[in-house]
Amino acid sequence: MAATNRDFQSAIEAGTFREDLFYRLNVFSITLPPLRKRKEDIPALVAAFCERERRRLPHDVPLPDADALEAMTAYDWPGNVRELQNVIERAAILAGGEPIRREHLPLSLFPARAPRPRVSPEGGIDFDREVEAFERALITQAMKACDNVKARAAKYLGIDRNRLRYKLRQYGIEDGS
Repeated sequence: MAATNRDFQSAIEAGTFREDLFYRLNVFSITLPPLRKRKEDIPALVAAFCERERRRLPHDVPLPDADALEAMTAYDWPGNVRELQNVIERAAILAGGEPIRREHLPLSLFPARAPRPRVSPEGGIDFDREVEAFERALITQAMKACDNVKARAAKYLGIDRNRLRYKLRQYGIEDGS
């Protein structure tokens, strides 16, 4: 079994995929449109991914509320089903046993709603201040989602515990507050 998101006919014509290999692999084809063309599948996929997270996480993973589900249905999902799965995994952790809400979803789902950087008096943005505010919010959110367990929060953030401890001290964050 093999899967791809490439158009083999175009790749064969462009000389970037061998025609003989295509015929060897193409015994039985199933064409599945991208998720953006199957919006009606999103609620069922969300429910399935929530169930998967329910078995994996130490807390319940209720279904998203109507507002969050509407936001997920409106999004085009360029990363297809894997992107949706990752969003549900992240949101389930952040929700901490509560229903998934819009605020648990990544800002990339809401490009028009992304916060605008604060403008300094000189007319530019203060890069260091913006990075610090983002890091502080991200770390606080991770600590809360992981019940203030530093090892879990570090793993969730993809950093080692020493770096997390340094950042907690740097930003004066105590117990996820």
